[in-house]
Amino acid sequence: MPHRLPPGGARAADDVARRIADPAIYDWLAADPDPELWHIILWSLEWDKGPDPVFCNWVVARPECDRATAADLFLAFSGPDLVGLTGGEARERFPEFGEYVEVIVRICERCANGGYPISRFRPNFLDWEDADLPKWREDLARANPGPDQPDRLQAPVSLLEKDFPSREPRSDYEVRDGMIVRRQSG
Repeated sequence: MPHRLPPGGARAADDVARRIADPAIYDWLAADPDPELWHIILWSLEWDKGPDPVFCNWVVARPECDRATAADLFLAFSGPDLVGLTGGEARERFPEFGEYVEVIVRICERCANGGYPISRFRPNFLDWEDADLPKWREDLARANPGPDQPDRLQAPVSLLEKDFPSREPRSDYEVRDGMIVRRQSG
């Protein structure tokens, strides 16, 4: 079943951000899971305001969530700084991370329990000026507290251990001029 836009037609990306707690948005996004659209939406939002942590948690908890999206969020929310801490220590030491700590915790816990097996597209972090995947892999391995300390955040090694596909995420929808619209064919 193809996606149908929620009542009212296309939604502005900012409107999606404001309405993310509206069950109709989640119902629409979950009706025909499109992890590439979720990724596109996340990266079209204004990051200076921060994407809604509830939406981020919803995305990373979905079984269909792509490894690229989880890796982007882990790195964007300073996940490597939290590895080895307990959740309480992370909240206390990095209060500016607020609810994004929960996103990182969810990603780390999921990686400890099977991870993100779907890997269809490339993450945005590969375009970051300071992107250094081999160094991040080493840093995570070094910071990992190991299984003998289960109360501490385990490094999501599986998130970065393999290379990523090279193609960009694509969907039947795109974000254009602040709106989620059906991609024009042709």
